[in-house]
Order: sequence, then structure tokens, then C-alpha cells
Amino acid sequence: MGRTATAGVVRHLVAGAVIALASLAPFALAGGAGAAALSTPAPTPTTPDVAHAAGLPAPSLGPAPALPAPGTCNNGPSCCPSTTPGVRFAGNLVYGTDNALHQTLVLSAYLPTNVTGPVPGIVLVHGGDFVHGAQCSFSPEAPALAAAGIAAFSIDYPLATSTTATSVEAPADVQLAVQWVRTYAADLGTDPARLALWGESAGATLAVDAAEGAVLGDPAARVSAVVGWSGQYDLVTASFLTAVSNPTEYQGGTEFLGCSNVDDPSCFATAVAADPLARVARGDPPALLATSTDYVSGCELVNPQSTLTLAQSYREHGVPVTVETTSACAHALAYAGDPISPPGTGTMEQNTIAWLQGQFAAPSPPLAPAPLPPRITTGSIVTTPSTCPPAPGAGVSYQANQVYGSDFGHPTFLDVYRPQSSSGPVPAVVLVHGGGHVKGDKCGLQAQAVALAQDGFAVFNVNYPLATASQPTFPNPVYDVMDAVAWVRSHASQVGVDPSRIALFGGSAGGNLSLSAAFAAPLIDPAAKVTAVADWSGTSDVLSLVDQYQAVQPGFQVSSTGWATYLGCSDPQSTTWNPSSNACLTDYLEASPALLEDPAPAGPGTEPAVLAAGSTDFTGTGSCEIVPVIEGEEVVDRATVDGVPATLDTNTLCAHAFAYAPAELPATTAFLARELGLTLPQGYRLVASDGGVFSFGDAAFHGSTGALTLNAPIVGMAATPDGGGYWLVASDGGVFSFGDAAFHGSTGALHLNAPIVGMAATPDGGGYWLVASDGGVFSFGDAAFHGSTGALVLNKPIVGMAATPDGGGYWLVASDGGVFSFGDAAFHGSTGALVLNKPIVGIAATPDGGGYWLVASDGGVFSFGDAAFHGSTGALVLNKPIVGIAATPDGGGYWLVASDGGVFSFGDAAFHGSAGALVLNKPIVGGAA
Repeated sequence: MGRTATAGVVRHLVAGAVIALASLAPFALAGGAGAAALSTPAPTPTTPDVAHAAGLPAPSLGPAPALPAPGTCNNGPSCCPSTTPGVRFAGNLVYGTDNALHQTLVLSAYLPTNVTGPVPGIVLVHGGDFVHGAQCSFSPEAPALAAAGIAAFSIDYPLATSTTATSVEAPADVQLAVQWVRTYAADLGTDPARLALWGESAGATLAVDAAEGAVLGDPAARVSAVVGWSGQYDLVTASFLTAVSNPTEYQGGTEFLGCSNVDDPSCFATAVAADPLARVARGDPPALLATSTDYVSGCELVNPQSTLTLAQSYREHGVPVTVETTSACAHALAYAGDPISPPGTGTMEQNTIAWLQGQFAAPSPPLAPAPLPPRITTGSIVTTPSTCPPAPGAGVSYQANQVYGSDFGHPTFLDVYRPQSSSGPVPAVVLVHGGGHVKGDKCGLQAQAVALAQDGFAVFNVNYPLATASQPTFPNPVYDVMDAVAWVRSHASQVGVDPSRIALFGGSAGGNLSLSAAFAAPLIDPAAKVTAVADWSGTSDVLSLVDQYQAVQPGFQVSSTGWATYLGCSDPQSTTWNPSSNACLTDYLEASPALLEDPAPAGPGTEPAVLAAGSTDFTGTGSCEIVPVIEGEEVVDRATVDGVPATLDTNTLCAHAFAYAPAELPATTAFLARELGLTLPQGYRLVASDGGVFSFGDAAFHGSTGALTLNAPIVGMAATPDGGGYWLVASDGGVFSFGDAAFHGSTGALHLNAPIVGMAATPDGGGYWLVASDGGVFSFGDAAFHGSTGALVLNKPIVGMAATPDGGGYWLVASDGGVFSFGDAAFHGSTGALVLNKPIVGIAATPDGGGYWLVASDGGVFSFGDAAFHGSTGALVLNKPIVGIAATPDGGGYWLVASDGGVFSFGDAAFHGSAGALVLNKPIVGGAA
């Protein structure tokens, strides 16, 4: 018999569910249909605007300005200030062409005549809900700017209609206006190094978006400062399009975006791409944000908390920001002449002009980023130790309750799981449990820690302080997770890890903490930076989460959730200017890691690669998935806009976070291995009809029936999830177990109508199914019976079966390629309608259950669903027929095996050897990876 090295395949192990909204727990996680679906990682764009533009033609620059004689108006619109002293006006100057919309772009210029030398310039962007308005909106303010020594350029830009969305073109045209002023600075008498943007209402959204986009991808459009009056800066909340609190609000939002339902993934991605919050970065120019605090119908039309949200995001990234308010019953330019709120003096317009003059004279320097508030240093919470060693023989070393730091006056602990077989430094994964920030323990993730260690990672499973009704803990657990990463890095030589290859992985509340720590670390703690972060069902935007629940449960109160306990406040949203709510809003924003993503250029601040997973089975009632998948979409969409590699992995299971581990762990393990540069263990075993087992690569040999006299020949095998054992099955239904494969029963004592032809194991190894050639299915252990074809008249006999990743279903395949699906196994197609050269002999499922491969005896491979075709032996002359197929753990390849033991590898399936050179007592009948 063959021999092997260490065991190692991707394991599927289920842990208890962890709940993000703790007050909604406990919920029964009922079984449900589902299969994981892995999206392709988004390519890193050259600039965020390249990704934003989605292939649309860029606008082109207009000609040099033809300025009229001083004191005249050339082609001037009605806003020509012919009587304003010290101002030279030029109307309808062409600053470019919007090539996507075939529109000529014009502006009005207000040039100072009472100063000498190049003067600073500002591009003015009018409002109008994205659907109306014109360059003359700034007719009172533009002459005032020019009189103050600032050249003002009030622009028109494409307006949205019911048939024309402008969320891509309008910001690009605003950038083009800045480029035009810079290009023709000598003609205009302006200083190209001192340019700014000022937008009001919808124009504020565009001005801020253009300023941020220029920092990331267009140096010619960069500005020294940006002003936003009454802007809507968060386009991804439900209120942007529905305007529940104010029916007159954002009526042009649907036209601007070209869609009306942000719950739709495509519309949501469009909203994120146009969202100024998505691209806040450390290099952004200083900002002045203004709003009225009188948010009632007819007064301020945009909730002033939108201004607070952007201001907070700027502070988190170290961007200088000033917020000015007025109590006037007015919106945007309507409050220009109103006084600012005490202790300031003067009007809003006067203060804005003074602020701009100050920035042009001496720009505010960047600040230290502050993505989190300071730690809480009062109170006392004990973080309890817990011990959960791996099972004997798991091949994993274990160190319990290592002290990685302290918090609330007590030590914090982590467990170390390390592959025993590894030599030299290995990549590390810091694992973070969930529980709504109020409960949970690292031992709840013991199974995942062991599985990852068996795959070659060193795993550090952490505990952190849990919030109580009397003691909120935010932001301390985020700092604790960063402390754990820093501890691993500083102890790298002692624990045998590579300090340059560390990832974070958490679920539910742990997903939120993992994302928060991963995105905050580049801003404030280089010692805690990670290469990659994986998040299962973690909340990335707490206010968006509240929106989702309120849509399902009218009257839903965040005060009933673990977030209120964790953050210590429950009133983040207000329609009035409320200091208490505004402070609470800041807490909720700081606990939302999607807002911490920083599209910094490559270098010391590079963001980690992101994988976000979740179930699409969100009900909002506390059953199934309790964190909507839109939370994962947001973090991935923002990462994509930022140019950060990002992957969204979804399933349809009635489960939350680590409760769907069987469906998601293979893809997550493959993601972590790819990002951390780890080659996952690979190997396979072949079995002959006399029960002889041959093992290759990392597949361990645990025994065989080769020395026994069998009543019936062996026809198939299945391996345990951890690779520590396997079962063989004979045609009479006799089952033989080896290694850690437990015996759960057999059909050996039954009189079968047709012989057994194959078997499949449950994801946790606690059971298995046998299938007969007539399609009869027999279930043992925890393998649930989902149905069979036993009552059907089949055209051809069944020849094999494959189970879904969660064990909630299976597929049967007949020799004519007909596929029969049961339970949560989705039907993806078959070869039943084809005329085959040779019969089908086997089936293998992709790791996420979203597809499968069929193989014929001549080596022809047929792929369905998300199963990629990697090749076949169909063009080869085979010595012996193919008898089976097995897939690699990540689904990136497969092996075919022939009856003489020849093995053929495709895709990322490495060739580890074959029995082809041996003289076999009996033919090979199958194998298992």
C-alpha cells in the first residue's frame, strides 16, 4: 500500500452562531436551502475615477478663454454684474465637452480688477437636487469673492433626467473645470497653485466628490481647499432615495444615480461609487462644511447630520475640517446673509470668504488621523480565560491563555494553535469571536482555529472585554484586537510566524472588530497592520444596519440591541440639532469600519485585501442571517472604489457568521492562503476494488481492507473533513472506517434492490450517505435524508453522488449525465440531452456548492454553475478508462483517476503521484482528496 506525509485538506466544521445584535439573541438557526457564491475579486483600478467611470469617455478640455474688455459682458447670462466695481465678468466661457453626454460645458468668470499679480481661484458648483439649477445661482456670492481678491468661476454641468443619470459625469466635469482654470491660469490672472471648490446643496456633493477624486487620481484637478454648504454626503442610506423624514428631500436622487432602490446590489454599488464618504483619504484638502441646524420642512432641506458625518470622517483620516452652522430657516445659499451660530460672528458668506482667504494664505496642515476615540480608562471588566485544546492526533500544537495585553485593569488572553508539522515561520491568522459585543468566547471558534492550523496557519484566537448594561466598552475591543496583532508581530520568533504575513478573521461582532482594527491600524498603529482581513456577517455601517431593520420592522429601536450596550448610547439619529444625538452619532460612525477605509496610495498606508461574506437570507426578524448582506456589499464596494482588492462571498443558508462555516470556510481559507502566500496542503488517495488504498502528497494512509476477504468489491471512498481518516464502501453496502473516521452504520445486513455505487460524507464527518445504482439513498449518522430517485424509472443507472458544503443536500448523477438534486443542492445543468462518447462515471462539487463537474470514462469533463473548466483527457488515448474525479479545496482544479491508477491533474491541482506504474491486484475504482 502507499504511504504519505502529513494530512491536510480544507475542513468544514460548524461552530455555534454568534449574534451581532445581542438583544435579538437567542434565535434558532433553522436549516434552509443555500449554496455559497464567490464573486470575482475586483481588479485594482488605475484611479478610483477610472473604476467610477465604468468605461465612459472622459470629458475633454475647452479652448483658451476669450475675455471681453473690462466693464463689458460677452455673451453674458443674466448674472452679469455690470455694476459691481472691481469685477471683470466673462459669461458662457467653454471649459470643455462632456463626451459621454455630448454636452458643451460653460462657466461664468468673475475676475478681480483691484489687485495685481496672480490671484487665487475658486470653482463654484450650484445646487438644485442634481436636476435643475444653473451657473447664475452664485450671482451674489461670485462678485463678492472677486471683490475680496478671489477669482470665481461659476459652472454649469450636466443635469440628471429620468433617462440620463449623471453621477459619473457630473463630478468628472467639475474636475475638468478646475483643470481648465489651472491650464489657462496665465490668461485668467490666477495662481494655479491656489485653487478651491465651493458647492452648495447638490453642488456640495459634487464639489467634495471631485476634490477627493482628484487627490486619488488627477493631479491637474487638485485643489487647496473645498467648501460644502448643506451637502448630502452619505448616498448609501435608505433615506437618500426614500426621504422618509422629509418628502421634499433628494427628489433628484433617483435621476442622479439612475436607480431607485439601494437595496439592489447594482444600485448600491452605484451609490457607493458616487458617495463622497467612500473616498475620504488622508491627502484630502482642508474643508469647510456649513449647514443650518433648523431641519424642518421649508427650512434646512438636508439633515445637518450629513455634514457631521462627513466632518467626522475627515477627522478620522486627519483632514483639517471646520464646521459652521446657522440657526436660520434656510437651505444652502439661502442662508448666505444669515449670522453664523455663536460664538462666531458675521454672516455665513463672510466667514466662508474669510476662511478661504486664510487657506490661500496659509493652508491648514494635515492632522494626525483619529479613526477611534481614546480608550476608556475607567471602570472594570474582567476578560476571562478559557481553555479549548485540539483533539489528540489533530496535528496541532496548543498554548492556552497567553496574555497579549490588558484592558479595564485586567489581562486579555489569546490561544495559540500551530501546525505541528511546519518548520520555519508560517503566516498568522488572528481570529476574533462574535456575540454582539456583549457575549462570546474564543473557545467558540476552536474548530475553525484547528482547521486553519491544520492547513498551515498559526492561529491566535483572542478574547476581549465584553460590554455590560453599566459599562460600554467601545472602542477598547478594537484597540485590543490591534494589540493582539502587535503582540503576534513582536513575538514572531517565539511563536514561529512571519511578521510580514498576518491576517485578521472574525465573524459577527468579531467581523466588525476585525474590519475596524484592519482599517484603523494603517492610520494610527503600523505595528498592528495586517495583509488581509476576512469578515463573516460583520456590521460595517451601523446606521445602514439600522436602516435595514427599520425597513423590515417599523418602529425598530436601536436601544434594544447590543449596539446600544456596546456604545453606551441609543439615539444616533435626529431630525433636530441635538448635541446628545450628535455625540451619539459620532460613536456610531466611529464603530462603522466601512467609513475607515482609506484609499491611500501604495506605501506605508496600504489597506489590507478584504473578503466579506454573508448569507442573503436576511429576514430582519432575528431568524437566519441577522446582519444583511448589504453590510458586506458596502465594505467591498468602498474598497473597490478605493482601489483595494476586495471579494464578496455570499450564501443562501439560514445561518449567521460561523454557523455557515461549512459553506464559507473553503473560500475564506483559499483567500487567506492567497493573500498570505501559503500553499495549502494537497493530496489524494486512490482505492482499488479489493480495498487497497494508495495515498499521495499530504493525504495520510490510515489503513485498508486489502488483507480482508470481502463479500463484495469496494466501489468508493470518502474522507473525513480533517483528512484524518476515510471510509470505504462495498457494493453490498458494507462500510469500513479508518483513522478518525467513525463508523455510523451500513446497509450490509439489508437486501438491496441494486448495488451500492458510491458514498459522500457530511461536512463535519459525523455521517455519510450511500447511493445505489437505482438511485436509492441511505443515510447514517448526522447525514439527513433529503430524497432519492429510487421511485423513478431511470434511463441509465446512477453512478455517483456529491454533497453540498453544508450537508443540506446532495446531487446524484447517472451514466447518461442526468443530474438529480435534493435538499439545498441547486440544479445547475446536466449532460442528459447530449449524445456522449462515453458514459459519465463521477461527479465533484465546487467548494461553495455553486456548481459541479461531471467526468466521462474517456476523461471528458463537463462543468456547470460556477465550476470552471480546467481541462480534460478527452483528446488523449487512455490506457484505461477514467473512473472518478476529485476537486481541490479551493475549487481551482481537479484530478481525474483511471482504473489503472493513472492520475491526471488540471488547474491548481498539483500532481502528487499515481499508481500507474504499479502492478495492481485489482483495478482502481475511485479516490478522495
